[in-house]
Amino acid sequence: MHNPFQEIAERLNSIESILADLQKVATSATTPIEPELLDVAQAASFLRLTTQTVYDKVHARTLPHVKQGNRIYFFKDELIGWLKAGRQQTVEQQTDQAREVIAASVARRQRKGGRSSS
Repeated sequence: MHNPFQEIAERLNSIESILADLQKVATSATTPIEPELLDVAQAASFLRLTTQTVYDKVHARTLPHVKQGNRIYFFKDELIGWLKAGRQQTVEQQTDQAREVIAASVARRQRKGGRSSS
């Protein structure tokens, strides 16, 4: 006959072992992760632009970059942020935003007692 308390004890030992392993991984993973650094060619490839376009955007200061001496570097996470900042809204998103602005304007007017006749 199988002892259920023995099975519980075995499972508990297994869980404790897994937790100890996770704790070791968590403490070893506390070292800061260096952001990925790209050169011009890598940045151009990542952004799917020509290297000349990357240089043009650096010259116009529209692309986030780091300059060390004669070398230009890019942090990949900053390039991703730059891409996200330029994201265009869909027509549906623009319509929703317009409705929110109109609703807020109407609510302000109603709080002020409606339109004033001038």
